[in-house]
Amino acid sequence: MRQRVAAEAARIIAELGILDFAGARRKAVARLRVTDRRQWPDNAEITEALESYRALFQAGDREQVLGRLRRAGLKAMDLLADFEPRLAGPVRDGTAGEHSPVLLYLFPDSPKNVVIGLLDNGVYADAGERRMRFSGDHLPQSRPTLRFSVEDVDIEAVLLEPADRSRPPLDPASGRPDLGLAAAAVASLLEDQPRSDSGV
Repeated sequence: MRQRVAAEAARIIAELGILDFAGARRKAVARLRVTDRRQWPDNAEITEALESYRALFQAGDREQVLGRLRRAGLKAMDLLADFEPRLAGPVRDGTAGEHSPVLLYLFPDSPKNVVIGLLDNGVYADAGERRMRFSGDHLPQSRPTLRFSVEDVDIEAVLLEPADRSRPPLDPASGRPDLGLAAAAVASLLEDQPRSDSGV
């Protein structure tokens, strides 16, 4: 049953392009009517099921889609270079699908500076927040987010605090501290990404 729930959660993540493992797990157990929490998979099991799902159902264009998302992420990082952007989440890991947003971590002195920086480049963003767990903390905390689009790709920028450098966010899938990749590392990933004639 844990495998069935993990497979359903993976399908939800892949088809809806969400980053919320807990939300996908809740939807999966509700659809399958699994009330025994011992049968609920952890994030690592869902990640494994997601990789299997991508390989089985989305293998044909997966590398092209991933390249497109990473290129849009790198362009967003260039726009936000003053705030030390880092690429995290499924687009970094290679588990992203066509509808996955690009997750960026930023380190601004003030959230207002990021908004101004985007507006100076003609980019308008919607404000929100993300609940995250950090190394050394037992309870999740909220951080402000800005959502905008680059080349028709959704970008979610999480505005971290200076102290978060020494206690990085925990990756939802692995549970390990992770500050993501700098722009130079993302560019290196893209060197091996295939690119179709249509630019996808």
